[in-house]
Amino acid sequence: MKILLVDDEKNFSDVLDSYLHFDHEVTVYNNSLNALEHYKKNQDYQVIITDYLMPYLRGDELIRDILKINKKQQFIISSGYFSDRSLGVFEKEGQTCYVIKKPYDLDHMGVLLELLE
Repeated sequence: MKILLVDDEKNFSDVLDSYLHFDHEVTVYNNSLNALEHYKKNQDYQVIITDYLMPYLRGDELIRDILKINKKQQFIISSGYFSDRSLGVFEKEGQTCYVIKKPYDLDHMGVLLELLE
């Protein structure tokens, strides 16, 4: 699975990237604007994993802009911003986005990705 990972916390994205690289092809951006520019040229990702609170574009703004390009893109929001629930869903522009609350066990992300395959 090709995954675009967008998170301004470099230490977190490095750990998640290392975990995901065992089974997936991962491209990492620590800047949401750069990630959006990259996506405009490379739209062949099955899933985008994005943080919610980031400089430049928040995760929901990034999702909104990407959905203007590809309405069928799948998303996972990985954030400590949301409620106490460890897993949930988030609607944006008519698209369901899965939410996983930080911090989380990396295996939980793996299970969520299996559901999206």
